[in-house]
Amino acid sequence: MLYHLTSGAKRTGQLRRLVTNVSVKTLIQHLKEMVDDGVIRRIDFQTVPPHVEYALTEFGHSLAKVLAPLCEWGTRHTSEVAEIVQNRKRAPEAA
Repeated sequence: MLYHLTSGAKRTGQLRRLVTNVSVKTLIQHLKEMVDDGVIRRIDFQTVPPHVEYALTEFGHSLAKVLAPLCEWGTRHTSEVAEIVQNRKRAPEAA
């Protein structure tokens, strides 16, 4: 979510489409936690129907800058990480 918010404020539905493999409940829960932690802010436009957006705070932008190299590393090594995950799934459980 942090990555997707670096390009600007997003509505919940937009984030739901951008962040894959996460339930709506989990997405909302994480958004609330990130608001409580001061990483993002919730912008309520007080309209009917409801219009709410989420945007990074300055604190969130500083965190995104630090995490960017880690994301780049993950992108460069996607196949290796996928192989590690597959090997863990195949490995017998420790007794």
